[in-house]
Amino acid sequence: MIYEYLCNFCEVKFDKFTHDYNMTETDCPYCGNKSFRVPSKASFNLKPWQESLKREQNFAKGRD
Repeated sequence: MIYEYLCNFCEVKFDKFTHDYNMTETDCPYCGNKSFRVPSKASFNLKPWQESLKREQNFAKGRD
């Protein structure tokens, strides 16, 4: 997974690929100080997909 980190010293945000979900801190690649994982926005929206699926299910049941 790719996680977003923020360095508390130089305030740079960067992405890092890791297999370890529990890795909440890492060294900043720019200054070498401790950086912590921050919540990031989802890169996709499921709402249009859910609405489309609901329309297909209603059509299959004979409802419009």
